[in-house]
Amino acid sequence: MSGAEAYFGELQNAGLTQTTISNLERAKSSAEIETLILIFAALGLDMVIAPRPKSKMDDQQSLEDLF
Repeated sequence: MSGAEAYFGELQNAGLTQTTISNLERAKSSAEIETLILIFAALGLDMVIAPRPKSKMDDQQSLEDLF
């Protein structure tokens, strides 16, 4: 089994369809937090929310301005 097959297998075991995975990878849809948590858990990862260092970008008004 290749690395990609193992990756998709773990995600599918977590209840995610191939279509959902493909749409997320190609940015064809936005992910709900529950979906992200399932993906991270299936891959043995954890999501950590931590304060960002203060920067001049903090004065921006939209999410798009941050990235």
